[in-house]
Amino acid sequence: MMEVILFYAFISQNTPEEIDAFFYTLPEELRFSILQYQNQKDKQARVLSKFLTEKLFHQFYPDYQLDWKRLKKDENSKPYLEDYHFNFSSAHSEDLCVVCASVNNKCGVDVEVLNPLDVSVYKDFLHSEEQDYLLKSQNSVDNFYNIWVKKEAVLKASGLGVSKELNEVNTLPDCIQVNGQDFFTNEVFISELYKVFIASENPSVKISVYNISID
Repeated sequence: MMEVILFYAFISQNTPEEIDAFFYTLPEELRFSILQYQNQKDKQARVLSKFLTEKLFHQFYPDYQLDWKRLKKDENSKPYLEDYHFNFSSAHSEDLCVVCASVNNKCGVDVEVLNPLDVSVYKDFLHSEEQDYLLKSQNSVDNFYNIWVKKEAVLKASGLGVSKELNEVNTLPDCIQVNGQDFFTNEVFISELYKVFIASENPSVKISVYNISID
């Protein structure tokens, strides 16, 4: 059975000093890219994502240290580690950072904080079947988040990301197709304040979830 491991961390469970200390262990190029973000929480989230990625890499390759110089991006800007079959995906929303990883299995993760919203604003980004489903739904906001977070996770797993039109992907079937590829989703409960989904190309996957902090 394929395994996907998810590490998560809340920004608030780590002190600014701990986050800064890890930040300065990163290569200069990565530090520079993080500093381009104006919002302090965005910066901290990206530092924590790198921390979680390092920890996940060590989980799969305990005899190796992650060399950030091997971090590359493909033609769709999906990050990967050169010379390793280490598939990983990261996301953050508000206080929560999540990173999932697998070996020889495409995976993607997304998270959204559950804020009240007007579902109709997002209509043009939804597949026609998803739109119909929400119109008939008793709890359209919760169901919208299910659809949206699944959609982002699947597109990340496929490697296409936002290069694929969001309204072309229908997340209602158990098997979600993107450009001829099949993907399957699993919800991961971390907090009642957030919605988290993992997508992978295998219908039967073991998911292990761990809360990690810098200290």
